[in-house]
Amino acid sequence: MIYPTFQTRQGLSIMCPGARFNGALDKNTETEYGELQWFDVRVKPQWSDVEAAALNALRQAIAGNINQITCENIEFNFRSSISPATNIHASATWQFNTKSLWEMKDSGLFSFPYTVYCSMNENALSNYIQVNSSSDLNQLYLELFGFISGWLTTGRSEKDKLHTMTKTMLEEYRDNR
Repeated sequence: MIYPTFQTRQGLSIMCPGARFNGALDKNTETEYGELQWFDVRVKPQWSDVEAAALNALRQAIAGNINQITCENIEFNFRSSISPATNIHASATWQFNTKSLWEMKDSGLFSFPYTVYCSMNENALSNYIQVNSSSDLNQLYLELFGFISGWLTTGRSEKDKLHTMTKTMLEEYRDNR
């Protein structure tokens, strides 16, 4: 996992894309930013705006890592595939992860009735469940995939923390769930 860091250059790029300047942005400090020679026709953004943009970019990168860890843990703990009898792009080995099901659940891609093959890990016995309606799908979803709500909730909690963290806290952040 690559841990993102605060980058003044990234904040400046957000505030003033393609800005023309001369100078280094290696230390990511206000002093260094103030020493830039500005050649762009646009007004040089204030340090506070560039810093805020860079911090938001850092928060977004960390949130991306949190999402990745959340999805990996959900997928590691649950494997499922749709039975070949299903009319939606299915084959005996076609796999989808729980995130895909989460996104597809209300998309209208399911035709009823269909049969779902589920197992709690790669070595579990096969379990076929017939789903007759969207309300049955919702019930199945709640029963079979309810355990993922813990991971989704902790992921949301971790992302919510980012809004109150300082620059130092963000750079030192590690997802220890």
